[in-house]
Amino acid sequence: ALTQSDDKKTLAEFFSGEERVHVENALARALISGRRTSDSYGSLSLEIDPVRSVGWVVRLSRETRSVESERRRKSVLAIVGALDAQRLDEHDAERSGLDLTVVGVGGVGLELALRRKPDFVLVGTHLPDGSASDFVEAMRSDPRLAGVPIAVVSTSGQNLEEARARRSGADRVVPGPIDSRALIDLVASRF
Repeated sequence: ALTQSDDKKTLAEFFSGEERVHVENALARALISGRRTSDSYGSLSLEIDPVRSVGWVVRLSRETRSVESERRRKSVLAIVGALDAQRLDEHDAERSGLDLTVVGVGGVGLELALRRKPDFVLVGTHLPDGSASDFVEAMRSDPRLAGVPIAVVSTSGQNLEEARARRSGADRVVPGPIDSRALIDLVASRF
């Protein structure tokens, strides 16, 4: 168990990278709510208890998964704006067998796609560093990513937007905003 007296250096000894950021965010949510919170990230399960004398206590456990169960999990990369990002719950996705990563910038998304080669990509129409069509064309031009299914979230419902996404190589255009349930169903329809 970790307590509030454990500083960031100690936290860094237990966790690294994205896992540490996730634990810190979970702690912040628990402290703000003042209630017992359960959370998970990958194979890590957290139970966070606010305790008056200590501040908080975190109980950790790691789930071990068989190679077969890991193989069934689908990796999904979502490059979407703030509204869709708020509606995509990584925990709902994980419970449905998806490893969901959500980012808000196309350049970061492309870098992650090259590194991780996701099973499915969801991209919002309006990105701060370009359009969905630009992102899709960049993915399709790279032989390592050319076969990854891509769905574009259309927020305007305009035929022009849909036609542009399809010309750039998107497999599907879906109406937005999109939430976790719609994403889970969308990915399930591809496999």
